[in-house]
Amino acid sequence: MLALRDEVVAHGAQFRVVTLATRPQVIPDPAKRAELLQKLGVSDFSYADRRIKKYGEQVGIPVTDLAPPLASYAQATRVYLNGFNKSNLGAGHWNETGHRLAAEAIARDLCPSGEINASSVAIAVQ
Repeated sequence: MLALRDEVVAHGAQFRVVTLATRPQVIPDPAKRAELLQKLGVSDFSYADRRIKKYGEQVGIPVTDLAPPLASYAQATRVYLNGFNKSNLGAGHWNETGHRLAAEAIARDLCPSGEINASSVAIAVQ
């Protein structure tokens, strides 16, 4: 990550890491999440996210963790953020709501003032 950060900074851009929310992290039903935690024998689903965030803090890399805001929304509204129809709710890729919430969370971190325009955000995908 340091080499990648240095390369990005050398080209005049800011390097940021975004950790995605996994399906288990955003199960809307707390009982189902707890059941899966027990079945897998783990205490939570965010261990890797916390390690990445801590490392980012240590080396000066901003990290946006999507799991907390997406999980809060899913639990509060009882809405699945994965799956596209009743037959696969909670499975597969993020649905429209999951994508919208992820974009909003990233935008809040990139532009805390709320002023977002095309010239203020550049995204590189590889």
